[in-house]
Amino acid sequence: MTEQLHELQQSFDADELIVLTVAGSYPARMRSYELLAEAFELNKQTS
Repeated sequence: MTEQLHELQQSFDADELIVLTVAGSYPARMRSYELLAEAFELNKQTS
């Protein structure tokens, strides 16, 4: 999945990608974003 998103980003010469997840519940949506963050090796920010 990450490879396909990187290819899409490069083909459109985009600076960033925005992802919208449609899920049946808030916890499911949050989990999908956590999985994306893990796949792209994004660091968890703390306040």
